[in-house]
Amino acid sequence: MKLIKGLLIFFLLITIIMTIVSNKQGEETTGSDPIINSDLDPLTISCDYSREDLLEGLTAYDAEDGYITDSIIPGNFGPFTKKGVSEIDYYVYDSEDNCGRYKREVVFSDYRSPKVALSRPLVFYPKEASDGTLRYYLSGEDCLDGDVKNIKADSSNIDYGAAGEYTLSISLINSFGDSKAYDLPVHIIKRTYGGMDIRLTDSLVYITKDTKFDPSVFVKEVEYSYTEELVPKEDWGMDIQSTVDTSKAGVYEVRYMIKKDKDPVYGSVSGVTWLTVIVADEGV
Repeated sequence: MKLIKGLLIFFLLITIIMTIVSNKQGEETTGSDPIINSDLDPLTISCDYSREDLLEGLTAYDAEDGYITDSIIPGNFGPFTKKGVSEIDYYVYDSEDNCGRYKREVVFSDYRSPKVALSRPLVFYPKEASDGTLRYYLSGEDCLDGDVKNIKADSSNIDYGAAGEYTLSISLINSFGDSKAYDLPVHIIKRTYGGMDIRLTDSLVYITKDTKFDPSVFVKEVEYSYTEELVPKEDWGMDIQSTVDTSKAGVYEVRYMIKKDKDPVYGSVSGVTWLTVIVADEGV
């Protein structure tokens, strides 16, 4: 009998403890989840948005706490559902840690696909470069991500040991999943060119369709290679040849060449380089 009585008391205590814990948990999660509402769906913002822009048009209400709009937290963007259009999650917690959630569409009004950039012209002597060299000079810019980390080499026909004109095909992919492909010209030049360095203001430039283009403005200076002495502009005698057609989007080039067979100081000297020009079918 004592054993039975002891067991009954034990189970009674367990029941009381479980009831207390259950009631306590019920107190901690009492009430319904707060609700987030929006009078802007979809939300249209610039790529240069602020946190306040993300919260525009939202309100949050809780049955016990009242309006808690200031507690709304923007979450992360999802991949593009179509170019320049994404979705973002929002969260809000009431004083009892109940969570309300809301998802809405976001349209980036001035979105443009990732752009490629070059830190120097892709012009090399034979055996001077490699695939790794080219990757070093390549970079990507994106209006949402800033620097593009994902640059994929799609194909290349380059023989780094032989002079010629080649093509490097790459794709830039941003964190939203948008991809932009480019075919970049690469030049391996003969060592007969030498003695003069033509320096440009840029290695690659973007221009919009149907705009005026003057290739001469991109020449910064010309220097004698061995002495680093600048060549006076009146002595350049530069030959500039451009394939740029501003009426049609695409990748083009401008060739800049100087050749002096009878330079009074240096004898036979020459220099050549190329500017890559991308005519864009959207704003740049």
